Amino acid sequence: MEYVEKLVKQDIRSLLNRLKVPKPPLRLMFLPTEDGKMMKRLLVAVVAVIGVGLLTDPVEAGGRRSRGDCGVVVAHAGCGACGPTTACQPQFTTQTVTCYEQRIVERQVPVQVRKMVQKTVTEPVTYQVQVPIRTTEQRQVMTCKTVAKQVPVTVTEYQRVTVPEQRTETFYTTVTKQVPYTYTEMQQVTEQVPQQVTTYTMVAKQVPVTVTEMQQKITPVTRKVTTYQTVRRTVQESVPVCRTVCVPVCDPCTGCVRMVRTSVQENCVRERVMCERVPVIQDVTVNEVTCVPVQKQIMQTVQECVPETKQVMVSVVRCVPVQKQGT
Repeated sequence: MEYVEKLVKQDIRSLLNRLKVPKPPLRLMFLPTEDGKMMKRLLVAVVAVIGVGLLTDPVEAGGRRSRGDCGVVVAHAGCGACGPTTACQPQFTTQTVTCYEQRIVERQVPVQVRKMVQKTVTEPVTYQVQVPIRTTEQRQVMTCKTVAKQVPVTVTEYQRVTVPEQRTETFYTTVTKQVPYTYTEMQQVTEQVPQQVTTYTMVAKQVPVTVTEMQQKITPVTRKVTTYQTVRRTVQESVPVCRTVCVPVCDPCTGCVRMVRTSVQENCVRERVMCERVPVIQDVTVNEVTCVPVQKQIMQTVQECVPETKQVMVSVVRCVPVQKQGT
């Protein structure tokens, strides 16, 4: 029990240090009872410590809030005045941009492709097979048998005994009583406050702009172009050829001569036509297009923001504390 009390006190001290809460004059007392009242007291003490930590640790929001000059709560968003402001409109300018386009050209290229060819091959395989053989054997087996036996046993039995006791009980009764008290009520008061408001008006304006234009210039240029011509030539080569020839064969048993067909291989000379590509360099005149920058002066319409400040009366609601008596 002392070890559990020590662990609970350490957990409560670490929670108070994490929440930065001053240590309250709280002292835990653990009294063992039969109905489990110790766990209830421990739970009530932990809930009380957490409630004190939540009440004393203020939570700050992501943005700051303060009361402005207008009397209401406003958020600091970077603007100095209480009224709304309008941002400047963007300006658009027309420009000429040179872009490049990529085109995909398809062509046929010879490629070597490997294909899988299925072939059935018969191979001898040697494997082992376990064949079970049953044999009758005699073995000694030990079995356990349950036997009833009378054994003397000492048993402790608790018996209830009723004893009259005198106890003092305290009862609380609720009594209604009229007590005067003072409370503060916040009443809203509307006031008209002058405020400076700035509005922006878009005004069209003609502005001279210098624009650089890229003009195309065509120039004939002579360049060397390599072309390929196909030239045919005849090549002689020796090729092995197999042909069937009838050969006389004498039968040793009968002595008769008979003709037997057999294959004979011999080399023959044949001609084959080969095509070769020969490079030919020629001078070709082509038109080369170049872009030359040319500056021009043009008039462009630009939208300009013109600020205009005027005074506007704004209704401001302010809360005024009023003291009242109640019973």
